[in-house]
Amino acid sequence: MLNAHRGLMNKEYSILVIDDEPLARLSFRKLIDTRFPGFSVCGEAGTGPEGLESFRRLQPDIIMMDIQIPDLNGLETSRLILERHPGAQIIVLSAYDQFEYVQDALNSGILGYLLKPVNEKKLSQLLDKAVQRICSLEDYNRESIQLQTFKEIAAGDMVTSFIYGSCGGLDADFYASHQEPPVKSGYFSLFRIDDFSVDEKIATEINEYLKHLPGVLPGRWIGTILPVFIIKDDTALPNMVLVEGIAHRIKILTSLSVRTAVGSVQSQPSDFPLSFSQALDTLESGSIIGSSVLLEYPRDLELRFLRAAEEERWDSAEDSVNMFFKILSMPEYSLGDSQMALNEFLIMFRRFLNDKGDVNSSRLIFNLLRNIHLHTDRLSMLEWIAASLIDLLSILKKSESSEDLQIRKVLKYIDLNDFQEISLETAAISVGLTPQYLSRIFKDRYKMNFLEYLISRRMELASRLLKETDLSIKEIAVRSGYTDVNYFGRVFKKQIKISPRDYRLKY
Repeated sequence: MLNAHRGLMNKEYSILVIDDEPLARLSFRKLIDTRFPGFSVCGEAGTGPEGLESFRRLQPDIIMMDIQIPDLNGLETSRLILERHPGAQIIVLSAYDQFEYVQDALNSGILGYLLKPVNEKKLSQLLDKAVQRICSLEDYNRESIQLQTFKEIAAGDMVTSFIYGSCGGLDADFYASHQEPPVKSGYFSLFRIDDFSVDEKIATEINEYLKHLPGVLPGRWIGTILPVFIIKDDTALPNMVLVEGIAHRIKILTSLSVRTAVGSVQSQPSDFPLSFSQALDTLESGSIIGSSVLLEYPRDLELRFLRAAEEERWDSAEDSVNMFFKILSMPEYSLGDSQMALNEFLIMFRRFLNDKGDVNSSRLIFNLLRNIHLHTDRLSMLEWIAASLIDLLSILKKSESSEDLQIRKVLKYIDLNDFQEISLETAAISVGLTPQYLSRIFKDRYKMNFLEYLISRRMELASRLLKETDLSIKEIAVRSGYTDVNYFGRVFKKQIKISPRDYRLKY
C-alpha cells in the first residue's frame, strides 16, 4: 500500500480519467480504488472534447489523460483546460517514451508525465505533488479572500469618512491618501429606492456590479439610500452618463423606480462631505436630477434575432435588429437605458459568434462594446451601432456558407505548411476559429476527427516519398511530421497495414 501522500490528506481528492481505451480506464480505476486511499475516480471520458465537457461539469481535483486521444490530443486538451483554469493538476500518460511530448507537456504547465503501464511509485509521487499544489492554492485563495474582505471593509470605511469627514478616528485625507492611486477629487451620487427594504442578496449584487466600474466606490446603505463616491480626475461637471447607467442597473436588479441626485465635484478630501450634503439636500427637497421607472428590455426581439442568426436567415435577423433599434430610439429611453440595453444585446450576439467559432466577427462586437460608454449623444450612438451591425450581417449573408469556406481555408493551410508545425490549435488559429469548433465541423464533414485526418494526410505523403524517392525512412518520417522514427513506423503500420520498409520493397 502506497501511503506517501497520507500526511497531506484531509479530504478525498477526485480524479477524472481521459483515455480512449475503455480497458485502460477500467484498469486505472481499479488501481486507484485498491492502492490509493484518499483518491477516487469521479468520471471518465474517451475524447478531448468529452474530456473538456467532463472537466467543466465535474470540476475534478486531478486529471489523468492519455496523450493520444481522439478529436483533441492530450496536449491540446490540457492547454485548453489550463487556459481557463491555470490551477488544474494534469498528469499525462503515454504508451511510448516520446521526448518531444514530455518537453511539450512540462513546458505547457502540466504537472507530470507517466509511461504506461503506470509505475505505482511514480504515480504516488505525482499524486503527492498534486495534493501539495492543491493545498498551496487553497491557502493562497483563502488568504486572497481574507485580503479582499479586509479591502471591502476598508473601502466602506473610506466612503464613510468622505461622508462625515472621518471614520474610526481617521479623517478623509488619511483614507484618500492611502488609496492606490490616491483620491484627489470626486463627487457623491445618491440612489434612493422607494418602497424597498434592503435585501442582503440584492444589495450584494448591486455592490458587486459597482466594484467593477473604474473609479466608483460604493458606500454602506443608509436606509433606502445607497451613497456612491465617484472619483474624478478634474473639477469638471459630474459624469451623468455614468450615474444614469448605475441607476438603470439598480432598476433592473430591484424592478423598482430609482431616484438619483449628485453633489458637486470637490477637489479636496476634506470637502467631500459637502458634495454628499448637496446630493442629500437635493433628494430630500424633491428636486431630483434623475427619476424614472424600469423600461422593459425587448427580450422577444433578442430571441427572434438569435433564432434567425442560428438558422442563417440573415434578412430576418436584420429585420429584428431594425425593430430593436427602433424601440431604443423612443424618447422614453434615456442614454443610460439605451447603453445598458445595447450592452446586453451585444454580449448575447458575441456569445453566439464565439460558440460558432467566428473569432473575427466576435472581435468586431467586442470593439462596439468597448466604445458604447464613450458616447454622450443617444441617437448618434444608436445610429452608429445599428449601421455597424447591419454591415456585419450583410457580410455574413454574402459570404458563402461559413463552414465550407473555413474547411477550404484549413485544407489550404495544411497544404502550405510543414506537417511538423501543424496541430488542431495552429490550424484553428490560422482561420480564426476555436479548436473545439474546427474539430466539430471537421468530424461532421469527413466523419473523422482532425487528428485522424492529419494522420491520413501524413501517411499519404510518406507513402508517396517511399515510392518515388530514395530518402531514408528517418528523413521521410521528419518530412511527414514525426521526429521519432520508431513512432512513425508504428503509426504507418497501423494505418497502411505494412511497415515502411516492406512498403518500399513492395512498391
